[in-house]
Parts: sequence; C-alpha cells; structure tokens
Amino acid sequence: MKCWHIFRTVLILSTLSPSLLYAHSVTYFVTEHQAEPLQIIDDTGQHLGIISDIVTSVLKGSTASAMPKAYPFKRMLHMMEKEKGGHWLSYGSPAWSNTSNVEVQNNRLSIHSLFDVSHLLLTETKAQFHFSRIEDLFGHTVITLKGFTYPGLDAYLASGQIAKIEVGSHKNALMALKARRGLAFVTMKNRALYTLKMSGKESHKYQFADFSSVIHSYPIHLAYSNGLPDDLIEMIESRILELKESGEIDAIIERYQH
Repeated sequence: MKCWHIFRTVLILSTLSPSLLYAHSVTYFVTEHQAEPLQIIDDTGQHLGIISDIVTSVLKGSTASAMPKAYPFKRMLHMMEKEKGGHWLSYGSPAWSNTSNVEVQNNRLSIHSLFDVSHLLLTETKAQFHFSRIEDLFGHTVITLKGFTYPGLDAYLASGQIAKIEVGSHKNALMALKARRGLAFVTMKNRALYTLKMSGKESHKYQFADFSSVIHSYPIHLAYSNGLPDDLIEMIESRILELKESGEIDAIIERYQH
C-alpha cells in the first residue's frame, strides 16, 4: 500500500504542468536605482513601480509567484545571461533588441505589449533652452543613464555631434543639470513625471520638451528567460490582455504619475 501511495504521488507530479512544478522559482529581475517608476525599491526594501505592480497583478491568483532580485543594470544583464536557461521575468522592448549589450533582456518578449513609452528632454527653466529639432542639440552635452539604450539618439552620440555624460540615477541627473554638467536630461515621459513629482517644491525649476521626433514612441513588454515554461507564458499572456482590457494597467501607470 505504501508503494502505491508513492507511485500515485509521482504520477500526479508527472502530470502537472512545468509552471505548477516550478512556480516557486520564478525570478523577477529588477534594476537598482535607475528604473523608477517602472521598478522602485523603497526604504524598507519593498518592490513597487509600474512593471512590478503589473507583474504582481499578472501572477495574482495563480500558482506562480515572483521573487525579486535587484542588481545594478549591467550586473543584472550579466545575471540574466548567466541564468537564461532558468525561470525569470523582467521587461524589455523590441526597440532595444538590436543593441548587443541588452540582447538577453529582449530576446524573448511577451506577445502582447504592456504600454507605450515616449521620451522628453528635461532642462532647467532658467536655461531658457527651446528644442524643436535634433540640430538644436549639436555641440551640446546631454545627460543619459549608464548602460541604457536610446534608439534614434545613439547614432548622434556615437558620432560626437552630441556629447553625453552618464549618471547612475534620476536624482543624479537632476544634480548634473543643476551643476550645468549637461544641457538636458534625456528620459522617458513617465520617468520625467515621476522624477518631478518626487522633487516636490523644486519641480518648478525644470521644464520638459517633447523628444518624440528623435526617439519615437515604442512599446514595453514583459521579458522571459529561454527556460520559462510555455504554459506559464500562456497564462501570463492571457492575464496581460485581461489587465489591459479592464483598464488596470492604465490605473497602475496613473498612480505613479500624479
């Protein structure tokens, strides 16, 4: 009888889907201090932010759970590459897929996008700079985030027509603007709005200009490791559609903008 119970247990486990068997081991990769408000780690170590909240909502009610692992951006890419055959989630974009240094992050993206992002130029109000075309930046220095990709702008940075300094966080970008190390900070619109929101009373010191003529709007997707089980991905894709159709993703984005 004991042997029958053991055999039955093995039989049941063998019929379970991979996502049920390995649900406890889904890693959620987080970029430290550079991805706010997409990924935020608060003072208590809690993981918040647009992407983090979407991941929580996507997995809610399922047998899967995400275990956050936070690293500096380049270190995170290294860990993704090292564990690409394992089970992890993150986020990425097809707009970044042709950039070799972030290939692993965008190798296997969700079929359904989460939302679109656009870019802005954030400047100090007193700089009295008015942007209308890319040539307005020629001969100037812009501020960018270390390791990040800027489709549409990278060619001008590589050619030297526009200089850049790289910083490690949005807070450091504002400090660089204040110190006049660069004329403008190139940032996603949702990040700019969050940065200004968090700057509080000093938000009036900054202004932003639409930069979509240079960096076109592009979609953000969830990113999957090569080893993430197909049936778990199918469940995630279904939940993404549900969250988009119900307006929940829009509601998540809204609470980090105002």
